[in-house]
Amino acid sequence: MTDPFENLTAQGVARREAILRQTLVAVRRRRRRRQALRGCVTGLAVVALAVVLVRLPRYPGGALPPDGSPIEVESARSAGPIVQIIAPDPNICARLSAPKLKPTWQTIDDDQLLAALDAAGQPAGLVRVAGQTLLMVHQ
Repeated sequence: MTDPFENLTAQGVARREAILRQTLVAVRRRRRRRQALRGCVTGLAVVALAVVLVRLPRYPGGALPPDGSPIEVESARSAGPIVQIIAPDPNICARLSAPKLKPTWQTIDDDQLLAALDAAGQPAGLVRVAGQTLLMVHQ
C-alpha cells in the first residue's frame, strides 16, 4: 500500500509535524488530567475511610461483646446511680399530643365545582355513564 503522505510538499510536511506536536501536547495534558482526577478520588476515599474509622465506637479489647449488650464503664459504676423522681402529670397527653386541626377542604356540589373551574379558566362538564360521573375538561 502506498503512503498518502509521500508526495507532500515541504510546507505540507511542516504542517503535518505541527499537527503531530499539537496532538502530543493535548494527549499529555489529557493524561495528566486523568491522573490528577484518579489521585483526587483516591485521596477522598482514604479521607472518607479515615473519618469512618475515627467515628466507629471503640470497645475494650477491640471487639464487640458477643451478645451485643452495652459495656459498663468503671467510672460510671463508681459514681453510683442517678435517681430522679418525676411527679405524675395528668395533662401530659394533652400537652404532648399534636393539636387537632380543622379540615382545610370544603365539600361542594356539582354546580359549584363547574362554576369554580369556569372561573379559573378551565371550563368543564360532567358526564354520567353507567352510574359513574366523569369530569370532562374542555381544552
